[in-house]
Amino acid sequence: MKVFITDAKLNSTLATIRSLGKLGLKVIAGDETKHAISFFSRYTYQRFIYTSPLSNPQQFIKDILKIINLEKVRLFIPMTDYTLLLFSKYRNRFPSFTNIPIPEYETICKVVNKRLTFQIAKEQNIPIPETIFTNSLEKIPTIASKINYPIVIKSSHASYYDEENNQIRRGNTIYANDPQEFIEKYNELHKISPYPLIQEMISGQGCGFFTILDKDGNSFAEAAHCRIRESNPTGSASCLCESISVDKTMKKNALNLLRAIGWWGPAMVEFKKDVKDRQFKLMEINGRLWGSLALFTHAGIDYPKLFYRLSQGNKISTVKNYKTGIKCRHLRGDINHLVQVLKGPPYNWKSSYPKRFFTIINFLKFWEKNLRYYNFCSNDIPPGIVDILQYFATIFRNLFKKIFHGK
Repeated sequence: MKVFITDAKLNSTLATIRSLGKLGLKVIAGDETKHAISFFSRYTYQRFIYTSPLSNPQQFIKDILKIINLEKVRLFIPMTDYTLLLFSKYRNRFPSFTNIPIPEYETICKVVNKRLTFQIAKEQNIPIPETIFTNSLEKIPTIASKINYPIVIKSSHASYYDEENNQIRRGNTIYANDPQEFIEKYNELHKISPYPLIQEMISGQGCGFFTILDKDGNSFAEAAHCRIRESNPTGSASCLCESISVDKTMKKNALNLLRAIGWWGPAMVEFKKDVKDRQFKLMEINGRLWGSLALFTHAGIDYPKLFYRLSQGNKISTVKNYKTGIKCRHLRGDINHLVQVLKGPPYNWKSSYPKRFFTIINFLKFWEKNLRYYNFCSNDIPPGIVDILQYFATIFRNLFKKIFHGK
């Protein structure tokens, strides 16, 4: 059976391709760039370059329909928020022989629309950061004079489709340390994502709850991890994480939220354990296969395999045992973490920031008993190497522009 998977540049896509490829499925990997890391995997049956879904969603859909009809693709798996949105919205354009195992458009909107997500969480009495929802720019100066700093300004949508201009708009998270900076940055982000959320900055360790839900809301393969390091110390995807036991409170809140939304399929619900009150505060939902997917492959849960079985209408067994204490490292992200720490914190940064000496020492720990890697695999070496080479190519390209073009 042929399977098409989008966004071949992502770590999650590579982990999914390896999993499904080992099942004997013929995986077609797609991306807008010819250098996507999954293109170099031995488990990729075919490579397909499509139009960028961000800059031209309608042409992207046409490109996908072309390959699906040509290759008679039976299963289609989108790997990002914006591809989920597009394929749920235009599901009726696809041939009946292609299975797209994702929720309905309205359900996906509740996950990618952060305003809706946090409002539903409040209704379910799930702890969230102190959040100000506003639909008035006139109130921003008053809000600026009353809130505590530093403050987080978060796009109201992780992604949304601007049909009028045929573009995908992606969300952003920025920080402000004083009233003037807050007003400037809020208005700046508002132009891209109208009326962003205003949230307190939570200090604490990031944790994630993972599961697969069927259409009846039954939860399978529950697991959890904590973040040790992030690619960007100010906040981003993890570059080193560790499998941990599932906390009962985190599980309860995550499942209540997902069921209130009506979600089914794979999901990661992200929290931060607030150092002030020790509560798990909701950060976001990833309603898809997530970036740190490889961690649980190493720890004993093959989420892509389970998701594939669910997509085929098969029952999946509850996975109760997985290895805790397994660490998984994205080396490219960890190199970027090191670079950012060596540069020092951003101007006027008032929160904690990693120390250079300890960051260097920890970075050099390449071999530990329970340490694994996202993209390096002994029987599929090229993607991991390409990932690192691309990072340094980007560094040198930017340096070249700076030296010779002053950019």
